[in-house]
Amino acid sequence: MPLVVKKDGRRESYDRLKIINGLKRACEKRPVSINTIEAIADRIERTIQERGEKEVASSVIGETLMRELARHRSGGLRALCIGVSLVQGHQRVHGGA
Repeated sequence: MPLVVKKDGRRESYDRLKIINGLKRACEKRPVSINTIEAIADRIERTIQERGEKEVASSVIGETLMRELARHRSGGLRALCIGVSLVQGHQRVHGGA
């Protein structure tokens, strides 16, 4: 897997557990199985690997994650995707977290 380039320029090894744990936290109160979460993580990894690059921006991973959530048929994941999009839009407009 390529190195992940963070917003501040730091580079770190890709960590599948960060993706899975983040999805688990986000889906705690939604009807989403661990199998679904792992399948999403698998598709994200495949997409990153198919790019064939040695480094990938963390924002690219985030965008890939959002696309995966949006294409999933689960109402819980669609609602999560909408919520995350709204927060990201607010952060872009208001400059920060």
